[in-house]
Amino acid sequence: MRNLEDVLKDVEKLPRYVQPTVLSEQETMQLTSLVGEPGLELLHFLDGREQGADVAWNLDSISGFAKTMFADVLGPEAPYTIVAFSGSGDAWAIDGADSTMVFLNHDGMEPDTVYPMVVNLGITLQDLVPIADAWATLEDRLDEDEADEEALHGEFLRRLEAFNPELARSWPYA
Repeated sequence: MRNLEDVLKDVEKLPRYVQPTVLSEQETMQLTSLVGEPGLELLHFLDGREQGADVAWNLDSISGFAKTMFADVLGPEAPYTIVAFSGSGDAWAIDGADSTMVFLNHDGMEPDTVYPMVVNLGITLQDLVPIADAWATLEDRLDEDEADEEALHGEFLRRLEAFNPELARSWPYA
């Protein structure tokens, strides 16, 4: 897995799909309390860029969790600050309880599903960026004609296990 600095060099080349969000003073303070100044700078840098089909960084809902579909099930006061979305309606958020990243799975909203709605990833924002990069690379490799899907998924999960064994078991798309 590439380190954060190397990933950010490539992310910088990505066009923004939306203009960066202008945060209010309250939103800035909220994010700073969750991820610190370096994390806030990282989020400003990532805002409006798509790191693959499953991680599109977007800060426009920072203070609007209560208006999201997840609030309908989790409650408007749930401690999550959404910082990115997937192409399928899921979201990546920071858990206000411990500042770790969670995955909000829209499939978990169905009453008879086996999918959890909130998947605690147990990683920081700074950890998610290179992991999202590795996931996007995997997705690109899977699109190749001769790709061995099972072997590529296994390789990705082994990378996650080396990073964090729990993450390999809880990664939402694997």
